[in-house]
Formats: sequence, structure tokens, C-alpha cells
Amino acid sequence: MKIGMAVEAEYELDAIEKAVLNIAEELSNQPQRIEYKTLYYKAKRALNYSKIDISNAIHKLYLKKYIITGSRLTKTEVLLNPARNKIYEYITSHIGAHVREIREKVSITPHILDWHLGILESFDYIYRVNFLKYVNFFVVNFDRKHTFAFLVLKNENALQIFKEILATPGIDIETLVKDVKLQRNVILYHLDNLLKFDLLFTYELEGNVVYGINYTNVRPIRTFYNLSEEVIQSSMITQQNMNDKLKLKGFHSIRGIDE
Repeated sequence: MKIGMAVEAEYELDAIEKAVLNIAEELSNQPQRIEYKTLYYKAKRALNYSKIDISNAIHKLYLKKYIITGSRLTKTEVLLNPARNKIYEYITSHIGAHVREIREKVSITPHILDWHLGILESFDYIYRVNFLKYVNFFVVNFDRKHTFAFLVLKNENALQIFKEILATPGIDIETLVKDVKLQRNVILYHLDNLLKFDLLFTYELEGNVVYGINYTNVRPIRTFYNLSEEVIQSSMITQQNMNDKLKLKGFHSIRGIDE
């Protein structure tokens, strides 16, 4: 499933960092790997900056993953490889893509894919998340707090179930089975994941176990799944009204209703 939002990693460098990076790029054209000592002495000879400024700039380039220990590449050169760039572009437009999906869509062998993914990770373009039986990849500025909620909804059946509950918070399992036209065991499996990763919660309403929405975890990822703010607001009002009725009857408030 394509998630229609590309997210680019952005990093800022100051003037001295850019100047040192230019020298690192020159060194990357040589057979040996880029080493701190070699870069430092070459920058000291070529640039009109103090030793401390150059040393600090190199340190920051390491921290920002523009250069890494033991590599011949700099960050600015990583995406010059056509295959690697193709992999990265696929991940930016298919957030949370898993290994097999990437391999099939990009048409690349497992060994070469692993090598390119490793380089993209090393230079902080992407990161991986283990979810269920898959290894999934995200661009680096996708907030890690929301990866699991995002991946749960990446399944079309889970998204269908979630949207039904979003439209009618307080729904029970029997109504879900009737409305979403999926097998009960399939619904229960995805409900378990939606509960486990805190997109839903359960509470008792008139003797039935029903499902509510954790809106705090929905909002950060709503645009990826075309969930409008209007729909969320409407759902929140319905859930709030249920909460008010429960309080009037002397029951506890619905968990998370005021978040």
C-alpha cells in the first residue's frame, strides 16, 4: 500500500562544516577510507580556521552522520548510487515498507538490498523497526513514537476496522462483524493489535464490551491514512457524549476521553 507522503531528511551545516565536508568529499575519491587524522590535517592546511574550529567541525560531521568511521563515502554522496537512490525514494513514498516489499518493487537481490539499506541506515537516512514478522523502514525524521500505530493501520483490514470504530465509537464486536464484512477471527486478530499498540481501548457500556478511540495516537498519523480532522472531531464528540451519559449514571469516565 502506498502512503502518499514523501518525507525528506534535512540537516543543517554551518560554513566551516561545509568547508570541511568539501575536503572529505575530495578524500572520498581516493582509494583509502576517510579517517579523522587525514581529514584534520588536510583541512588544517587548506582552510583558514583554527585547529579547534576544524576539530569541532569534524566532530559535528561525525555526529550528524555526514561522515562515518571506516567509510569511503560522505553523506552527500550516498544517494549518487542509482540503486541506493531508488531504494531511498521508494521508502520516502512508501513509509514503513518492509524488506520483501522493497526487494520486489525495486527489483534487487536480497544481498545487494541489505548492503544498500545498511549504508542508508549508517548515514542516518532511514531506520528500521521490527513489527510482528516484518522488518520495516522509515525515513529518519518520521517520529519513532508513532511507528507502531502507523504500522498497525498499514494493514487494509485493520484500517477498515479502525475506520468503522472511528465512525461509531462505542461499537461492540457483534456490530463490527456485521458491518465490516470480515471473518470474526480476522476482526479479533486486528482488534488485538489495535488495542496492543494503543489506538483503541475497551470499556463496558450497558453490559457489553465496546471499543473507543485513543485520539492522541491517531492525530499524528491521520494524514497518511486520509483521516480528516473533521472526522476525528465528530468521533470525539460522539465519544464525549457517551462519557457524559456514563457519568450521569454514576459510572467511571471513559479512559482517555479528555486527552
